[in-house]
Amino acid sequence: MGKRATTPPIRTDDQWHTAAEVVERYKLASVSALYTLRSRGRGPKGHRFGRELRFRDSDLAAWEAACADPVDA
Repeated sequence: MGKRATTPPIRTDDQWHTAAEVVERYKLASVSALYTLRSRGRGPKGHRFGRELRFRDSDLAAWEAACADPVDA
């Protein structure tokens, strides 16, 4: 028998944020602008809970790091 795929552990210290909270945190124009960024592959990773989209702190931090310009040495 083959091995079962395992899911990564869930961090219990991660906080979840609504789309409105992410918009406020990053001073985006609107929730619609956040959804547009995501649809173009340029927004943070989100997770659906029913009809709601939520964002983990760790996913937002990864998005911030990906957006940061590399520092010239």
